[in-house]
Amino acid sequence: MGVTFYGYTQRNLVLLKKIWLPALALIALGTACSEDEKSDPVTGYSLSLKSGPALGKNQGKTQGTVVLNSAYAVLTEVELEDEDSNGDDVEIDIEGEFTFDLLTGTSLPALPTASIPAGTYDELDIELGDDDNGNAVSLYADGTRDGVSFEIEVRGEVEFSMEDDVNGIVINANQTTPLTANMAIATVVDQLDWTGAVADGDGVVRINATSNTSMYSDFLSKLQAEVEIEDED
Repeated sequence: MGVTFYGYTQRNLVLLKKIWLPALALIALGTACSEDEKSDPVTGYSLSLKSGPALGKNQGKTQGTVVLNSAYAVLTEVELEDEDSNGDDVEIDIEGEFTFDLLTGTSLPALPTASIPAGTYDELDIELGDDDNGNAVSLYADGTRDGVSFEIEVRGEVEFSMEDDVNGIVINANQTTPLTANMAIATVVDQLDWTGAVADGDGVVRINATSNTSMYSDFLSKLQAEVEIEDED
C-alpha cells in the first residue's frame, strides 16, 4: 500500500525530494549582480497565466458568443514536477502571491524567472487562492454572453494540474523557457447551461458559490479540463 502525499502515491515518503523556492529566493532577470553575471543566460522558466483558449483553438479573448471584459487570477503556488533516475518524485515549488491579469498575461508583482535544473518535466500544477482565507477572491471574470452581462467570482483555493506525458515540459540549459497556462474561461462560459440563469436587479448574471450555484459548479468542473500548458520547446 502506498502513501499519498500532495496527491501522489509513494512507497516511502522519505524518497520524496522537494526543492523549495520561495518568491524572495527566485532568481529574476535584472536582479543585482556583476556585469558578467548579468550577461549569463538563466536556466529556468518564466510563467504566465492567460484566459486564452486551450491549445489548438482560435486565439483571442472572444470565444463564440462570449466576450471577456476583465479577468484575473491570484496565483499562490506553482509546482513543476519530474521523476529522477531513481524513480523518485522531484518537485520544484514556488510560493508567493501574484495577481495575473488574464487578458494580458502580466502579474503584479511580476513573477520572477525561476532558476531550475535543465531537464524534462512532466507536470505543472498551479494553485490559486489560499485555503486558509476562504473569503479571498482567487479567480474573477466578467463580460457578456449574447449581450447578457455576467460576473464569475471564485473564492478560496483552486488547483489545476497540467501534464505532458508525450513530450514533457522541456527546460533547456542556459536559456529561459516561456511557459503559458491557458485558462479557457470564455470557452467554458459559453458551454454552461444558461437556460436557468437568474440575473440580479441590475441585469447581471452573477455566478458564484451562492448565486446560480449549479452554473458555478459546472464552471469549475469544466474549467479543470480546459486549462493547458503551452511551452516553446
